[in-house]
Amino acid sequence: MAEKRFGGTVIKLNGTVVARVSSIRRQNQMTEVDATGAENVSGALTLKQLIPVAIDETVELSGTAMAGSGVRLEPGQSALNAAAVAGTLVTLKVLDAESFGHDYVGYFTSYNEEGSASDLWRFNGTFRANSRTAVTS
Repeated sequence: MAEKRFGGTVIKLNGTVVARVSSIRRQNQMTEVDATGAENVSGALTLKQLIPVAIDETVELSGTAMAGSGVRLEPGQSALNAAAVAGTLVTLKVLDAESFGHDYVGYFTSYNEEGSASDLWRFNGTFRANSRTAVTS
């Protein structure tokens, strides 16, 4: 079995490709509630009972900012920036090189750009997913 490569991964925001994404990180965190009751007591110890109630899923993107033709950023990065600044609900599609992936519906909780004299302009953003659907192509 071969390793899965990042090269060929495509990121789209509402159908528009976001250029030069160099890394992506998906993270899931489960929220639990304590449902321990008297029936869970075993001698001197209580067997704590936790129930999962929510999944907190985020997608972090970063890449190199690309100049657009007559605009500050290329179309996908401009759309990402605009959605992040406005708090707009959007669809983020992440497809690997084999065209398997997910559609995430949600919003950006952060968006940053940074640059320095010895480097290129870079961007990064954190996306909060309200839903996730498996997709191909």
